[in-house]
Amino acid sequence: MIAPLTSIRLIFILMIFLFHCHVPYSENMGCYGVSFFFILSGFVLSLSYKQKVLSNDFNQKKFYKKRFLRIYPLHILILFFMYSYQLYFKNL
Repeated sequence: MIAPLTSIRLIFILMIFLFHCHVPYSENMGCYGVSFFFILSGFVLSLSYKQKVLSNDFNQKKFYKKRFLRIYPLHILILFFMYSYQLYFKNL
């Protein structure tokens, strides 16, 4: 049940992409795309962990470690590029 819902998120990502590319008639696509993407992602994540809890396969330490390793490296990379971008354009 999760795989089809996960693939639907691609549609919402495309809506956001089209909005940022300034495609005609896409003025509200970005807002709706972000909203639906987060709603669907939260539902998929909740359903996934509910199934793990019910099957006694849930480990809270593993959960936080997995989330940290998934989010934190990208966060640091984005901060690095934003800082570098700021330094470069501030000196022009």
